[in-house]
Amino acid sequence: MYKVKQRNVEQRDTGASVGSGALPDLLAAPAFAAMMMDAAVDTVEDYLPKGFVSVGHKMEFTHTVPTVIGMNVQVRATLADVRGDRMIFNIVAYDEHGEIGYGKHERVVVNRDKLIQRAYERAGGQMPHLLLSKDRHLQDYLSSSHNSGGPA
Repeated sequence: MYKVKQRNVEQRDTGASVGSGALPDLLAAPAFAAMMMDAAVDTVEDYLPKGFVSVGHKMEFTHTVPTVIGMNVQVRATLADVRGDRMIFNIVAYDEHGEIGYGKHERVVVNRDKLIQRAYERAGGQMPHLLLSKDRHLQDYLSSSHNSGGPA
């Protein structure tokens, strides 16, 4: 299973814009990594059970050549392995002139509401009811024991 996503590099994707360097015309590593993660999410999101999402757990990538503003980047994320609630993706990216980088990305499937609740508990606050998904009530997922909310 795989997904190919593409978009043009914009000013917001440069090192000068994302704070990762002073290069104003080149695709920055953080923006490149975000493109890769976005392709992985899109590969599997329609297949996850209702109320569940995948969250990034690990990312390793190599950005091999520069890409300038205006160039089109295509990112192919392939689901390579599933280990319980963990999904491993192989990712390759290209611009008009060839491969620009590659990597591996691991995502974990978690119950959305439990993860958000856990984050708010860690922060010392209560979860706003606006963040609850429409299909589950707070009592339902707090009393459920089939998913711990995953790592975070």
